[in-house]
Amino acid sequence: MSDEKLDYIEVSRAAHELGERHGREAHLYAERYAQQASSQGNAEAHAFWHAVAQSLTPRSTS
Repeated sequence: MSDEKLDYIEVSRAAHELGERHGREAHLYAERYAQQASSQGNAEAHAFWHAVAQSLTPRSTS
């Protein structure tokens, strides 16, 4: 799926909600959702949840 098809407002909303619910480990939940979507053959949902996980992944401080 290309970036043009992702709704980054929805990605941001989902990231915020997961962050509120799961704190610092929210990116792990998003990756799990991405893997589940991939295993079910849903490429669109996989791309969405992968983008959410990327936005939640902690950045290095070095």
